[in-house]
Amino acid sequence: MVLHVRGNGGVTRCGVCGAELDAAGAACPYAESFERAPGIGDVLAMVAGELSDAEHELAIARWRVHHPETVGPRALEWARRRLAEGA
Repeated sequence: MVLHVRGNGGVTRCGVCGAELDAAGAACPYAESFERAPGIGDVLAMVAGELSDAEHELAIARWRVHHPETVGPRALEWARRRLAEGA
């Protein structure tokens, strides 16, 4: 599912996690495996200050809602709350 939001300058967002997509119909990068999803394990970017703690949390939350079968109910609940706060 792809979400088109009016008044957002034509940005296409993922209907599952709200991430910006490259183009309409493009696959969400957070639907990828944990190792390939952006912002998850990029420790060097975090150390260099290129990825904030909040951005890292948001990346994890986006990944979790795409993979509910791999996380527990508390982790999924946290992810949904986090996305509601800052997506």
